[in-house]
Amino acid sequence: MKASKLTLSLLIFGIALLSGTFSAKAQEDVYSLHAMFIHNFIKYTEWPNGGQQIVVGVINNASATQTLNQKISSSAGKVQVKNLKNADEAGNCQVVFVPSTSRGHLARVLELVKGKNILVITEDQDMIRKGAGISFKVVNDKMKFQINQDAIKSSGLKVSGSLLALAVN
Repeated sequence: MKASKLTLSLLIFGIALLSGTFSAKAQEDVYSLHAMFIHNFIKYTEWPNGGQQIVVGVINNASATQTLNQKISSSAGKVQVKNLKNADEAGNCQVVFVPSTSRGHLARVLELVKGKNILVITEDQDMIRKGAGISFKVVNDKMKFQINQDAIKSSGLKVSGSLLALAVN
């Protein structure tokens, strides 16, 4: 009887460990996909100063920062990714990514970047209505994105027509 309880406990523990590993891996895959999109958002966005140096700040998410850093940081130094401990550091970036784990920081980020040439990208589609410039959205199990043209315009940025054409509502 004790052996079967121990076996069952070990089995449950093993499943819990594996499911945590799979979900962590799945989240890393999502951040890899986000990185590809963010790379193209940067490529098809025009900053008034020419965007010589692009700093992508990720609000308080080491995992997202690490994945984005691996995928989009350039050896030439044009794009750097930094983990921001809090929203108050957002003003020193050209792009701010607000993962869903940091959605509570969005209002402060938007307050700090208002009137500055900073592109705010969020992971949650409902944040587009709160003032984010670009938000990710899953449509039919595919990653898509929405663009808030008013937010982009008020930040003094220009997004190419090609990028606008790919956006969904």
